[in-house]
Amino acid sequence: MDKRHEKLRIPYRKEGESLDYESDAKVEALQEINGELIRVGNVDIRETTQSTLVLENPKIRIQTNIGDTLKLRSQQDLSSFIRRRHAVTRILNAESAIPSLINYFEPLTCPHPQYLQPEPTDSDLDAYNRYDKDGELSFSLNRQQRDAFSKLWSYGPLSLLQGPPGTGKTSFIASFIHYALSQGAQSILLASQSHEAVNNAAEKVIELCQHSNLPLDVVRFGAEGMVSEKLHPYHSSSILQNYRDLFRSEMRVRISAMNRNLGLPNKFVERWFDIEYQLKRLNREIERLTTKLNKNEISEANNNPLIARINQRLERFKKIASEKFGLSCHG
Repeated sequence: MDKRHEKLRIPYRKEGESLDYESDAKVEALQEINGELIRVGNVDIRETTQSTLVLENPKIRIQTNIGDTLKLRSQQDLSSFIRRRHAVTRILNAESAIPSLINYFEPLTCPHPQYLQPEPTDSDLDAYNRYDKDGELSFSLNRQQRDAFSKLWSYGPLSLLQGPPGTGKTSFIASFIHYALSQGAQSILLASQSHEAVNNAAEKVIELCQHSNLPLDVVRFGAEGMVSEKLHPYHSSSILQNYRDLFRSEMRVRISAMNRNLGLPNKFVERWFDIEYQLKRLNREIERLTTKLNKNEISEANNNPLIARINQRLERFKKIASEKFGLSCHG
């Protein structure tokens, strides 16, 4: 126990993936004591490593014997849990967008499918044929996939598609989403338990939309380190960064205007602004993440998400340094 700062350092082992919270995340530690799950402290994310858990203001009731279990819950986790609980309650109370949704999971009360819209024609689905550089057909929805596509599109409001690995589900999903967009769909949520599955399907949707010149707005949510390189520009953090860059570019103009009273060379002020608000900010973030990585006393393989975040910021640093300042960065 660090009495000066009221911090408790606990050697620990985590089941599943390594911790990957953002440095400013609010995470609380919970423990079941006498049958009740209570908060026993707040996690200091900046000081916590992959082998030592650091708790701020730990409760005196906390149990830290070998084998004792702690549950970590971020504010985001709690918000997600509350939203899911409200959603399930609405479904059970028949208040969901589909009031009878729960009946579709009861064999004895399952409603008949509703006819929603005409089936796509074979000509419509031929639009998803792909050809190699020699003009040979490399991909096409087969008859079974076309029949499934038609049923899912024409009947609802709930559908289930099942298929073993290697049967083209990712290409099917991408084609289905593209077709829905081409028919006027406004909002589509693509979700999976696997980051890789979302990455693959989203990349194919983007490819299809680019090939057919269909406008598309994509926002990729999830852990930044788990997002594929092709989807980095579409990640929520990248989109927010673009807005920040726009704001800073406008601020740059304002600072240049204020410089008239200072009498400094405009080129100098503009260069200072770019360094301070772009390179210096990124450098601080890289140093913070690198320090966090160096504190982790585990194998590099378990630090993949953290390493990916560092590499992404390094690439952005090099790109800005090269494009704005003509500098070549190594290492």
